[in-house]
Amino acid sequence: MTETTAGFCEKCIAESTDESSGSYREGLFGHEFKGEARKCPACSSHVAVLWKQFLGFPVKPVGCYRYKMTGVNFGGTNFLSRRVPDDAELIGKTRSGGILTMIVIIAIVGALIYFGRK
Repeated sequence: MTETTAGFCEKCIAESTDESSGSYREGLFGHEFKGEARKCPACSSHVAVLWKQFLGFPVKPVGCYRYKMTGVNFGGTNFLSRRVPDDAELIGKTRSGGILTMIVIIAIVGALIYFGRK
């Protein structure tokens, strides 16, 4: 196994390309993987959408990747990824989740401001 395929089973390697997302860190700004589809029972990877984000909200999808977290440390999340064809349904679900979260946060902030004035 090469470094790019280490940790993925043969089936997951066959359905993906060698293109990796790189070593993006998850956080409020930058990029983050969101969603989970087609979990593999053999290697425990799943398909996720890599998003450009702002303040934790998804702004633009970069693409879909077979994703496998390998660890967490002080600097961020360690993971492996391999590009798969875009999954429009998964992109839509993760976009909707981000929008709903943003609406809830704006409503809470608005309520705090409104009731704080009284």
